[in-house]
Amino acid sequence: DGRVVMRTEGSEKAAMEIVDLDVDFNDIVLDPTGASPLEQIKASGTLTAAEIHTEGVTATEARGGISIGDSMIVLSDLALATPNAQLSLPSFEADFTRSPFTYKVEVGGSVDVNGMMNATSDGYGPASLTLQGSGTGPDLEGFVGDGTLRLESGTIPSSPWLALVEKLLGASFINGAAYQATDIGLSVAEGRLDIAPFELTSESFKLGSAGWVDLQGPISLRLEVFAPRDLISIGGVTGDVLDALTDENGWLTVSFDI
Repeated sequence: DGRVVMRTEGSEKAAMEIVDLDVDFNDIVLDPTGASPLEQIKASGTLTAAEIHTEGVTATEARGGISIGDSMIVLSDLALATPNAQLSLPSFEADFTRSPFTYKVEVGGSVDVNGMMNATSDGYGPASLTLQGSGTGPDLEGFVGDGTLRLESGTIPSSPWLALVEKLLGASFINGAAYQATDIGLSVAEGRLDIAPFELTSESFKLGSAGWVDLQGPISLRLEVFAPRDLISIGGVTGDVLDALTDENGWLTVSFDI
């Protein structure tokens, strides 16, 4: 029933808080000649925590293996849940010989894209995440990593953003359309998640997107709709203008900045 709060030196705001922490150690070896507490003990065991809070992210139901020794804390097969994902950390190694401490981490798991996109029904296929990275200190700004989100095939469900897009396009061909599986490249640095350009491909159109999400809240995304000209009718824009923007294959590209 422990509580751990980590703060960057000079900051009153907690960078990380762990609530209801329980650790059970076995095979404990004590070495009183060690220069610091983490050098005076070696042990392995299990760890559970009800909640782990960081800036912009809250995880719950954490459970996994832990070992300490030689100023290192190593977590193995740590499972935890977030509002839209079930994640696992196959490995996490923190080195406390440095100040601030440094760490390396691997992350995997399943992601609920329907929940992330505020969809009103299920439609997006299963999604799996793989991410590798390293960092310094407890702040998310100190983490650098890259990975991939694999989105399996499915159908594009209704959502508030989709309703707005279809209203602006004067069309309703996106909602419910089947799309092919795709890989989405991700990278994290300085507290920002960058999303590499990707496309959702359907039989009659494509949706493209790219941008970034700041873990403090701000976002900057571009959504592009590639579709046959005869499917699109934008209010306030004449047909001649749309025809002039249509490519030689009869397709029109409409971009939205979010």
